[in-house]
Amino acid sequence: MQIKLETLMTLIGGLISIASFLGVYISNSKANAKNEERTLSKIEIITHKIEQLTNRVDKHNNLIERTFKLEEQVKHNSSDIQEIEKEIKEIKK
Repeated sequence: MQIKLETLMTLIGGLISIASFLGVYISNSKANAKNEERTLSKIEIITHKIEQLTNRVDKHNNLIERTFKLEEQVKHNSSDIQEIEKEIKEIKK
């Protein structure tokens, strides 16, 4: 049983094609794994930045609430001062 040269060349060509396909597949798999790592790293960075911004917004909102309370206290104190000034004027009369 003798293999014809054409059949042997066809088999060798097929093996080379399969080897090339496997090489490309392995290379792409490694590249995809690296890209996935980079993507996960970027997601972690974005998540961290969002957490930082959330903390800053919370601090800002707390400041606004405190400022509002202070403004209300100042209004109240101003009215108290005006009443006291009126009482002092009446006492002086």
